[in-house]
Amino acid sequence: MQASTYCLETTGLTHRYGNTEQTLENINLQVEAGSIYGFLGPNGAGKTTTLRLVLGLLTLQQGSVSIFGMDLRRHRIEILRRVGALIETPSLYGHLTAHENLEILRVLYRCPSSRIHEVLDLVGLAGTGRKYVSQFSLGMKQRLGIAAALLHSPSLLILDEPTNGLDPNGIIEMRALLKRLNEEHRIVIVISSHLLAEIEKLVSHVGVIHRGTLRFQGTLSALNRLADLDGTVTFEVNDLPNAARTFHELGVTSLQAGEKLTVGGLMKQDIPSMAAHLVSQGVGIYSITTHKRDLETLFMDLISG
Repeated sequence: MQASTYCLETTGLTHRYGNTEQTLENINLQVEAGSIYGFLGPNGAGKTTTLRLVLGLLTLQQGSVSIFGMDLRRHRIEILRRVGALIETPSLYGHLTAHENLEILRVLYRCPSSRIHEVLDLVGLAGTGRKYVSQFSLGMKQRLGIAAALLHSPSLLILDEPTNGLDPNGIIEMRALLKRLNEEHRIVIVISSHLLAEIEKLVSHVGVIHRGTLRFQGTLSALNRLADLDGTVTFEVNDLPNAARTFHELGVTSLQAGEKLTVGGLMKQDIPSMAAHLVSQGVGIYSITTHKRDLETLFMDLISG
């Protein structure tokens, strides 16, 4: 049997809190090896619940979780030795330094002392010295939380809204750090967010969740193609009635605005043949303009309803 290419995979993940409405329904995540997976959805969509189930922080009610090809129920300890996570805000001691905070975890993880210096340098906190964590900015605390998640050299890093509350510069720094971890250290990263624009420059794959169901999953380029599919094309022509009649005969709905006709649902590769057909019917074309639906609009469409 061929080994799975997925670093993380969930099958039929379904969850309910008490007698309340079902929180998750049939979530099938597929996080490929080597990827940065953006897990997107509005607040309350089910992102944190999914990640807690993946980490074993909530009891699985229905479905399964496989990480590194191993079932979470049977190999939880072995799996978690290779997983780092930052769920919501990091748990840090404000009266201790960055080094002292990590020393506590180092003893638990049984890592060499040198690892503390390595991860602090990696996240850009090597120069904090005797400064207490209570004096850190929010961005510095988030980076220290990631340093703690990296201490035991994980192969998979799971981050829940790590840029929450960060200023634009902090978001850029976080993005650069995560790219470096993925490209240079080959760490697979799953990052949740409610803002597509915030992480579309970072991720290679996307999953969109809304009201506990997965609305889209695939590569970022596939999401871009979906936006292309629903774009519109405007033809500026010299004979509007003839052009509109030609579109109608082809089963294409057109909308007239001034000297232009706009049609929807055309793929980019359809435009040349459509233009050639107009010309063959005696229609002169002055210009052709494509209007791609942006990813933010597509994201909002996916999470509507």
